Amino acid sequence: MEEAAGGCSSSGGVAAACTYGQPPASAAPPAAHCRRSCRGGRHTPRLSLLLLLLAALFGYAAAQSDINTDFALQLPLLFYEMQQSGALPAWNKFLVTGGGIGWRGDAHLRDGSGPDGLGVDLSGGWYASGDHMKYTQPTAYAVSTMVLGAVLYEEEFRMSGVFDDVMLNVLWGAEWLAKAHVNASDVGEDNVLVAQVGDVDTEAEYWGRPEQQPEGGAEGEPGWRPVYTVSIERPGSDVAGAASAALLASSTLLRLPGPFQDASLADAYETRGRQLYLLGEQMGQPWAGPPGGGAPYPYAKATFEDDMAAASAWLCRIDASVAFESCELARAWWSAADASLASQPVAGWSNQLPFATVTLALSDISDTPAEAAQRDAYLRTYVGMWEAAAGVPCAAGVVDPEVLCATDDALVYTGPGGAPDTAVASLVAMMASEARVLGASVDASVDVRRSRQCLAVGQLRYLLGENALGVAYLMGYQGIGPEPAR
Repeated sequence: MEEAAGGCSSSGGVAAACTYGQPPASAAPPAAHCRRSCRGGRHTPRLSLLLLLLAALFGYAAAQSDINTDFALQLPLLFYEMQQSGALPAWNKFLVTGGGIGWRGDAHLRDGSGPDGLGVDLSGGWYASGDHMKYTQPTAYAVSTMVLGAVLYEEEFRMSGVFDDVMLNVLWGAEWLAKAHVNASDVGEDNVLVAQVGDVDTEAEYWGRPEQQPEGGAEGEPGWRPVYTVSIERPGSDVAGAASAALLASSTLLRLPGPFQDASLADAYETRGRQLYLLGEQMGQPWAGPPGGGAPYPYAKATFEDDMAAASAWLCRIDASVAFESCELARAWWSAADASLASQPVAGWSNQLPFATVTLALSDISDTPAEAAQRDAYLRTYVGMWEAAAGVPCAAGVVDPEVLCATDDALVYTGPGGAPDTAVASLVAMMASEARVLGASVDASVDVRRSRQCLAVGQLRYLLGENALGVAYLMGYQGIGPEPAR
């Protein structure tokens, strides 16, 4: 992570650490949300974003004696291992037969078959939404954001000893996404992609371990695991775009020299990513969820342009030196997404525009000044919404996910349950302070970068326990868990 001069430095860092009340000469006093962020000393679906935020702040946290960065980086990855479905790999630390804690075993090995299945193997992947459902959208989002983190913060991941675990989890998710691409074709309209495995109402009635859940049941029985797909007949460009981005991103990691290098698998994932991009391009609308009513699809969204922007941004990154057209498509999708999401403060699976923006910035493309300025303006607006909200007290009893405000002890969020959104926004702020992302932008100044870093650091410290209750929002960080457990 590059650090703005005058920001918080790691041990032996490039700049003097900012000491609150005594800012570096020529620097303005830090904003309220930053006042407890940088101190002298030594040395987590949205969990993937918290993982990246922790990696992004590794240099800072190494200078904070009260932040156990290595442990905090491990926890989101452990969560993904706990959520694994199918035949669990030997590296899962929670296997009953493993050397770790040991309570997980193989589960849902028959996914994809049985009544209302497709007769294909859809075992594997991760459970989502607090039960045993499997969805393509959050799986793809987790994979692509972890890859983006590995690209931006490879050194920090390696220093903390989690890079291999990141790779293993990326490849676990990518493998399932490749399985979910049940009909692959270079003709876009011929592709079919699984969007959901399981029925929300059925899962709500089952309260037990996944290893013990019946399989192969018919509708109305506990083991009913229907499969729903997106295709030209059942459009879902958001799902296809997200899966395309994840597979394209994964292919780039598989080309890196080292023990995970696999050119053949990289080629296979890149091909599937391109095919799913074509499918998303032709469908032209988001997925409405399973037909027939019932429980609402929890990952429904009104847009798909941001997912297609993310996919095309990875295509541009891959093709920049050989295929100018890919980057032209990426610019077009980015502009379409910006038109509908420019003022949206919440990022994540429902809004991938910030990550498409960063991916494009990391691609070797030749922007016009106007194009570069447009993306700079977007990041400035996005981070600015969160910075400005640090001075807006939250009104008691008011919950509006579109309105940002600050608690008395300086958490900027969207209301109860909004802490994950804060982690995502903090990551975007940190990414938007990176020299590799900013390039020649006017926002590459010391003051702008330091301000964005301070927002991110202050919010991270809050999430890790520096708040009025003294409670960390990263489960397990303080050795305690929720009571009662869900």
